[in-house]
Amino acid sequence: MAEKRKFSRNKGVQLASDLLYAGEKRGVIVEKLTKTCKVAERTVDNWIRDAQPILQARLKQDEIVRAEESAQLTREALQSLHITKERVLAEYAKIAFFDIKKIYKEDGSLKAVSEMDDNTTGAIIAVEGDKIKASDKKAALDSICKVLGYNVTEMDAPPLIQVTGENVSINWNETKSYPKAQE
Repeated sequence: MAEKRKFSRNKGVQLASDLLYAGEKRGVIVEKLTKTCKVAERTVDNWIRDAQPILQARLKQDEIVRAEESAQLTREALQSLHITKERVLAEYAKIAFFDIKKIYKEDGSLKAVSEMDDNTTGAIIAVEGDKIKASDKKAALDSICKVLGYNVTEMDAPPLIQVTGENVSINWNETKSYPKAQE
């Protein structure tokens, strides 16, 4: 008769948790632990069941670490590119408040791009001969409203990761309710 080694429940649960975390399937875990620990399949099934909360906690911790790393990378990218909320809003404002009259001379002819001011050229997508294609004003206004938090609806949720200067906040409460847009 084969000698049975005594494995504590805690040790078995930890081994099952490690194998689950490594991506092993139930059958592989049962096979490995019944041979290694010399325990019954039912015991291993109990360990697997009891390992689920440990596994979920480890996966949640991994998610937090990934989110923090992502936030750090985002913060570094924003800093290196000198992207600020104010600069983004300024670019949206160029589009949203673009005045078509500024692309024409007093005689009605089209100005050369070099004669236009920065706000006007910031709203222009393309120049093809005597035709100018401007950016979408409504989309820019909608984006400004979104950045400023106007017109928040139940469908709009705050970003998962928000970077503000040196601070990073992570929104884990995805079931939060938001006020309805004012009419």
